[in-house]
Amino acid sequence: MKSNGTAALVEQDRKLLAGVEKDLANQSFTINDKSCTAQDVVNVLQGRISKGLAVEAARAALQTAAKALREERTQSAGFVSAFRTIVKGMFRSREPHRRPTRRPSRRQRARDLTKTGGGGEVGPRFPSTLCARRFAAPDANNPRVLRAGPTPPSRRMRLETDSQL
Repeated sequence: MKSNGTAALVEQDRKLLAGVEKDLANQSFTINDKSCTAQDVVNVLQGRISKGLAVEAARAALQTAAKALREERTQSAGFVSAFRTIVKGMFRSREPHRRPTRRPSRRQRARDLTKTGGGGEVGPRFPSTLCARRFAAPDANNPRVLRAGPTPPSRRMRLETDSQL
């Protein structure tokens, strides 16, 4: 089984180069509709070999550098961890960090009104003040109250929460 690793490819190119230099030194070839001499083939193969060797050297250097980095980080992990703790302690505020309080949603405010009994009819489905608004007297300044018939529940909730804003 053939290997396609860089070392195997370089070795194949070396063998081909040795064969060209030994047996085909004075020949000319037509490769891809281009006339070439043996020296052209030798130059191409030597370029491939030199670049393959550079890749192998770079891989070895990378492995060596990665190993040195792992060892350095292992040796200095305790030191850096202690320093990080000191710096965090220097800049930490005296009070614990609290999230900013959020304003309750309209629905939550309506639920709170139901629990506290804001006046009017109290039922499990509608907040008390919303039910009271249904029976409010018509007002010329407030067109919302002039509606004929009962206000739908979703509209009632919007009416109540808009007035609280």
